[in-house]
Amino acid sequence: MLRLTATTLVLASLAVVPFGCEQKPAAPAVETVKLGAPVEMSIPVKGMHCEGCEGAICGKVEKIEGVTAVKASHVDEAVVVTAPPEQRETIEAAIKKLGYTIN
Repeated sequence: MLRLTATTLVLASLAVVPFGCEQKPAAPAVETVKLGAPVEMSIPVKGMHCEGCEGAICGKVEKIEGVTAVKASHVDEAVVVTAPPEQRETIEAAIKKLGYTIN
C-alpha cells in the first residue's frame, strides 16, 4: 500500500504548478543613435596591392550604417568615404579587420 504523507502531497502539487509568469520578458530597449550629416573623409590605408584589395574594402565599408559612398585606391593608398563623421572609427576598424593598416 502506498502511504502519502502531507510532505509528499505538497511536493507533488508543486510539480504541476508553474512557477513564474508565462509571459515572455520584454525585449530590451534598443537605443537608436541619430547619425549626423554625411561628410567626405579621406582615410590613408597601407597594404592595398590591387583592385581586389579595393573591392574588399569597398564591400565591407559600404555595409556600415550611414555610408553613402566609398572609393578605395591602391595607387593613392587611400579610401575616400562619405559618411557621418561619428562613423569614422567604425569604418577604420572594419578596414583594419580586413588586415590593412590605417596611417
